[in-house]
Amino acid sequence: MIAPLLKLPFLRALATGAALMLVAACESPEERVAGHYAAAMELLEKEQPERAALELRNALRLDENHAPSRFEMAKLYEADGELRAAVGNYRLVIELDPENVEARKRLAPLLIVGGAFEEARDVAAAAAALAPEDPEIKTLEATALYRLGDVDKAVELARAAIDIDPGHTPAQVLIVTDMAARGDRSGALARADALLAEAPDDLALNLLKLRLLEGSPDVTDHLRKMAERFPDRAEFRTALASALQAAGDVEGAERELRALAEAAPEDARRGLALARFLGSAHGPEAARAELDSLAAAAPPESRLEYRLARAELDYALGDADAALDILRSVIDSDESSAAGAARARLAFGRIALARGDLEAARDAAETVLTADDENADARGLRAAIMIEEDRPREAVLELRQALAQAPNDMRLLLLSARAHERAGSAELAEESLASAAIASGYQPEIAIAYARLLSRRERLEAAEAVLAETYRQHPRDARVLLAIAEVRLRRQDWDGAEEVAAAFEALGGEEAASRLRAASLTGQGRFDESVSVLERLTAGDDAGDALTALVRNYVRLGDMENARRVVDETIARDPGQLRARVLRAELEVMGRDFNVAEATLREAVAMSPEASLGHVSLVRLLLMRGDEAAAETAAREAVAQAASPAEARLILAQLLERRGDFDGAIEQYEALYESQPDSFVVANNLASLLSDHRADDPAAIDRAARVAQRLRGSESPYFKDTYGWTLFLQGEHETAARVLEQAAEGLPENAVVRYHAGRAMAALGRSDAARGHLEAALALGGDFAFADAARAALAALPAAGSDPNQSGPDQSGAQQ
Repeated sequence: MIAPLLKLPFLRALATGAALMLVAACESPEERVAGHYAAAMELLEKEQPERAALELRNALRLDENHAPSRFEMAKLYEADGELRAAVGNYRLVIELDPENVEARKRLAPLLIVGGAFEEARDVAAAAAALAPEDPEIKTLEATALYRLGDVDKAVELARAAIDIDPGHTPAQVLIVTDMAARGDRSGALARADALLAEAPDDLALNLLKLRLLEGSPDVTDHLRKMAERFPDRAEFRTALASALQAAGDVEGAERELRALAEAAPEDARRGLALARFLGSAHGPEAARAELDSLAAAAPPESRLEYRLARAELDYALGDADAALDILRSVIDSDESSAAGAARARLAFGRIALARGDLEAARDAAETVLTADDENADARGLRAAIMIEEDRPREAVLELRQALAQAPNDMRLLLLSARAHERAGSAELAEESLASAAIASGYQPEIAIAYARLLSRRERLEAAEAVLAETYRQHPRDARVLLAIAEVRLRRQDWDGAEEVAAAFEALGGEEAASRLRAASLTGQGRFDESVSVLERLTAGDDAGDALTALVRNYVRLGDMENARRVVDETIARDPGQLRARVLRAELEVMGRDFNVAEATLREAVAMSPEASLGHVSLVRLLLMRGDEAAAETAAREAVAQAASPAEARLILAQLLERRGDFDGAIEQYEALYESQPDSFVVANNLASLLSDHRADDPAAIDRAARVAQRLRGSESPYFKDTYGWTLFLQGEHETAARVLEQAAEGLPENAVVRYHAGRAMAALGRSDAARGHLEAALALGGDFAFADAARAALAALPAAGSDPNQSGPDQSGAQQ
């Protein structure tokens, strides 16, 4: 069929489009970049940032070094809270345009927030050289210097900024903060009041005074003024309620929160704050009742928040079934929006995952992703399932997609850290936790997790820096102080530990301060002084760890009489005190009264069969006496009876392994791995047994390799050996040989490690190195488990000296 002639209007449109294409083709790349940039700036003026970002990306695709476009892109990232992307782009702008003062002014505060104080100082100093009379730049440099400990220079710069602009609030804040830090609290308050008299509505100055009043009875009056002065800032009224509660005015606190919730019934956050308060003041049932009442009166979207909160509360209180019932009702409700149903479904999936129901969790994640494949929370749940299935590298890829949608989501960042650590990438885990800490504003639970990762990697100075920033933002959080104390004790920073003890006392934590001082004195070997502190601590009903420390310090001093005295006094005061009975058994062992000690421990177990401490102490005593059969029986009883049997199960697994019951040991390690999936020791031991004793089972080897992934970056030679051997069994001989050689350097006296290294060298044709390791293994181990395999591997090697590929530190077989 012949097509009809084209109509005239269409021809005109076609001609116009062709003309536009011709014009575009005639434009130079520079002109096209300029066009996109101009369009972006026009869209920004119209407050259309999403469309502006598209124009800027088009400009950067044509010229990635177009500094103006990159600068505007950095500002958009910053506005969206994507701070890592903003920092990276500001750095590029400065490289491309070193005289861009505005880029330096924007980069420096982001670096300060991220803890990169040295770079922030350098960026601000370079900006100051370009704009020496800018008070903001002087204050930025002063802030970075202050954080780096150069207080005098920081104060000098802040004063210079005030000379230029007496009303420059950030510089004034630094001066007042320094006055308070030097102990001049009254002077700091007087200066803050004088500044507020000039600018009563300055938020930063009001917050400064609030910080100075912390712990003072006057804080309530100031918070009331702030709530009146800034009526749109609900957090000040919430803080007022907290202050009233702390002062014992529970009714006043409830009145403030209820008024806040009633003023904006559509804002579920206010109602949730009220419910949380009622839970803390009157117990969980009051919170439950309030959530139900709020849900009944709320519009649908707010009702969703209250129902989800009720489910979360039920789950936190141990009633998972009730929580799941609520979530099912939300999912099935006609009034739930698609987004609301998805949130409920994902909450359902997270509870299912926590209960070990991976299929229900997977169904929740996949259902949501079928409807919305960019749902970051659903991808996070999918990644969490992958981590549980020992697929951390797949989880990392999944989380990258999720974080592209929600780069500052704390749950995703924490999952990313866990996935990277399980995949053996400690540096990337650290980076994810750092991002989570910054994105959360250094929330204590997240920052402490970050600091503990740094501590595990022996980066104690960095861990303390993170905790110091966290403490600066949360100075009344005892968890942060405790974490700082742990790091300072490990660093043997006794003066620093005393500073933390004083901070505990300022918060009313005299007992915590005494415990810290006792630990510090013990660490310094000042046992007499430590004992006097611990005696006071053990006088109460709950002696706890202090009793253990006191008894052991008396033992260190050779004062067995007082050691027995405090134990006997504790038991007389509290006959059911399990720890005291275990300590009595320890003292009986020191006196060589083994039968009496065993009887004491069996009595302790009978009194508290659910407590692991008595069981484990009995098992260890039986092992010390050489009765492994009785120890195994006691360990089995502990696993069956104790509420938390992990330690007893670990000992049982080791006993079974020692007597050659590898299947039984693997069964125990599998149970341990299910309850402690993040334990490196458990993962190592399980993977080691699977790879050594089920090497002919492909499924077992695959499982061992997946479990061992997290050991990849470890410095432990034991972990290197396990990881390297799983690589060898999977045919990755080059990498395996490198890792196993490192393990052999660290454990030259271990026959199994030398055998593994020998096998890897033999697989690469490095016969002389293989011979050295295999002969060393046989010399060290005699008839160890792999002696026959070592002899067979040795016999299969070509004659000595015929290896053209020989290299490595152990060519002769000499022990390292």
